[in-house]
Amino acid sequence: MKKAAVLPADRDSKILGIFTRDRYFYKTFFPLLVIIALQQLAALTVNLVDNLMLGRYSELALSGATLVNQLQFVLQQIAAGIGMGIVVLASQYWGQRRIEPIKKIIAIGIKFGFAAGLIFFVLSFVMPHGLLSVFTKDEAVIAEGMRYLRIMCWTYLLFSVSNSLMYALQSVETAIIGTIMSLSTIVINFCLNYVLIYGSFGAPELGIRGAAIATLVSRTVELIIILIYTLRVIKS
Repeated sequence: MKKAAVLPADRDSKILGIFTRDRYFYKTFFPLLVIIALQQLAALTVNLVDNLMLGRYSELALSGATLVNQLQFVLQQIAAGIGMGIVVLASQYWGQRRIEPIKKIIAIGIKFGFAAGLIFFVLSFVMPHGLLSVFTKDEAVIAEGMRYLRIMCWTYLLFSVSNSLMYALQSVETAIIGTIMSLSTIVINFCLNYVLIYGSFGAPELGIRGAAIATLVSRTVELIIILIYTLRVIKS
């Protein structure tokens, strides 16, 4: 039977035997913590904005959007798992300043993320009624949800790529762009929701379809922002 490997002794003196005295660690850790927390909050707020504004429009529209958001939640969890895999693997090489393995890990992560988004897109596009009927048997709610899902399914492709890129940037200590991206999504989504759901400023009153269009536009802008930033980093 093989003996377990013996780890080297930790020579870093700790406060209460737990907290490091390395100030540089805290200067790096806490700004990243705050930025990443804001990113997660912003990602959840996008769906919350839709729900709040559709709730004022009609109860049926809110029920349909909530139904579809359950699919979005599942995709978000899968995308988060892929993203955390990118961070865990790539950050180790970033500590060693080995760039080539990081590029390979990020490329693989983006492919897996896009594959997950593509699966959800195909299922939502081909069999929307079957997917939504898993969550409810109310045909009125399903019909309203299908109007929302026909547009929202396109955001799955955009979100899966932008989310993977956001986590990839976190792995190389560049998290602020993800926060800017997420905040821009919230602002655009809120403004377009107000215009398209209720028909404000002379726009057509689209109801639940307006909310879906607003989310699609905001997700498109989100992806453009992070793609431009990433391409500039690669060139530099």
